Amino acid sequence: MSTSPTATRRLQLAAWFPFGRKRQRRRQRVQLVFRHSDWQTLQDHLFGDTSTEQHAFVFCGVAEHRGWVRLLVRDVVPTPRHGFEVQSGAYLRLDREYHRQALLRCRDEGLSLIEVHSHPFGSSVAFSGIDRGNDERKFRYVGERIPGIRHATMVCSPTGAVMAHAWDPAGRCIRRVDEILVMGGRLERIRPDGRRPGSDPARNASVRYNRQILAFGAERQHLLSSARVGVVGLSGNGSPLAMLLGRLGVGRFVLVDPDAVEESNLSRIVGATPRDIGRPKVEVAAREIRRANPDARISAVRRSVLDPLAAQALKGVDLLVGATDSASSRMAMTVLARRYLVPYLDLGLRIEGEKGSLAHAFGQVRLAHPDGPCLVCLGGVDPVRARSELDTPEERALRRAAGYGTGMVGPVPSIMPLNTTIASLAAWQCIGILTGALATADCWHLDLLAPRLVAIAHPANEADCVRCGTGGEDALGDLLPWPRWAAESLPANLPLLAETEVTR
Repeated sequence: MSTSPTATRRLQLAAWFPFGRKRQRRRQRVQLVFRHSDWQTLQDHLFGDTSTEQHAFVFCGVAEHRGWVRLLVRDVVPTPRHGFEVQSGAYLRLDREYHRQALLRCRDEGLSLIEVHSHPFGSSVAFSGIDRGNDERKFRYVGERIPGIRHATMVCSPTGAVMAHAWDPAGRCIRRVDEILVMGGRLERIRPDGRRPGSDPARNASVRYNRQILAFGAERQHLLSSARVGVVGLSGNGSPLAMLLGRLGVGRFVLVDPDAVEESNLSRIVGATPRDIGRPKVEVAAREIRRANPDARISAVRRSVLDPLAAQALKGVDLLVGATDSASSRMAMTVLARRYLVPYLDLGLRIEGEKGSLAHAFGQVRLAHPDGPCLVCLGGVDPVRARSELDTPEERALRRAAGYGTGMVGPVPSIMPLNTTIASLAAWQCIGILTGALATADCWHLDLLAPRLVAIAHPANEADCVRCGTGGEDALGDLLPWPRWAAESLPANLPLLAETEVTR
C-alpha cells in the first residue's frame, strides 16, 4: 500500500509535538482508553453469540508522552459474517479484503488499530505462542506500510478476563498493554492480565486512610492512590480542592497555573502565608498536598492551560478539574477533554453584592464526560466571550470601534467559605468518578442564600457540535495540533515539555 497524502497528519504531529516521535530508551506504559458506550458496544458484540468466536476492529487516535502511550478509541466496528473466511467456536480467519479495507482506513485517516476477538469458553484468556508469532509478523508487515501506526490485539472472555498486547514501533517488539481505562461518568480500570476480575489479592492500604477504608473499602482507596488528576487554577476553588484530594490519598497530580501568589490571594489559598507572596501558586499547592500525602507524585506546570506545553502535561490524566475564571481557559479544557477522552469537572461560582450586602452567592460543579455533551453544549462556556478574551489589543480596539463589547471582566468577588463548599462538592464528585463508591451528578447547583442544593441532568449532545457531535474531535488526540489560542504569545517552534517535579 502506498502512503496517501492524508497520512501526513502524522508528520504534522511530529512538528507540533516532536518528542512524541523520538525513540524511547525505556519501555512505554501502554493504556487503551474506551468511552463506556464503546466498551459496552464491544462487549455486546463479542458475547451476543457465544457459539462462535467474534471479532471487531477498534479505530483509535493516539496520545503519546515520555514513558507512556494511550490508544484513544474513536470507533468500534463489529465484524459482520461476510468479514470472515472461517468462523468457529475455536478459530477465526478474516477475509483478506475486509482486513485490507480496515488498514486502508487507518492509513487514510491517520488512525491506529486494535484488533479484538473473543474466547467464548473458559474463565481466563491468554495469547498462545502461535498467536504471538502471528501478531509479530502482522505488526511488522503493517508497520512497514503505515509508518507510525500503533497496532494492538486484544482477546476477551465472557467472565471479564482480558489480555492485550501492542507493537512498539521504536523498540520493534511486542509490549504488553498495562491497563484499559473505561471513561464515562465513572472511571473503570481493567488489568489486561488474562485473569478473571476479582482474582487479585487483597490490597494493603496505609493506616493513614483507615477511616476512609471503613467507608468505601481498601480496593477503592487503592483506586484513589492510582489516580492521576489534573487541577487547572490553584486559587479560590482549585486550592482547597487540591488540598482535599491530597488528604483523600490521590496519588498523582498535574497542577497548572501561570500565576504567583499576591497579597489578595492570602485569604483564598489554603496554607498560603505572607512569605509566599511572589511564589508560584502551583508550588504552594504542591507543598500543601505533600504535607497531607508525602507519597504523592506531583508535576507542577507554571503555564496557562492555553499553552501547548500545559496541554501536553494534562493529556494523560484520568480526571481533569478546571477551577478558572475565564471562558478561554474553559474552552481549552473542553477541547483537551474531548480529544483525549478525559472526564472534565468544571467549578464555577458567582457572588454579587448590592449596597454592601450579598445579593447572590451560588456555584456549580459540572461534569462533562466522554459519553455526554461537552461543556459548551452544557452552557458552561460562552464562545463569544472566549473569543473576546483571546483578541489582540488591536482586535479589541477594532471591536470597540465597531460598537461591540469585549466580554472582558476584572477581578471577581470571592469568599473562602463558598470556595471551600464548592471544592467539597467537587471532591465528592471526584470520589464517585475515580472509585464508583457513590453516584455522581451531571451538575450540582448550590445557592447559599436560598439556601438549596439541586442536581441537574445533562441535555443530549448537540449533533452538529464540532467537539462532541457526530464527526467531532473525540479521541483524535495528537492527530490534531493544539490550537494557537493566542498566537502572539506562543513560540513558533515548540520546545520539549519541561515539567517541574516538586520535591520536599
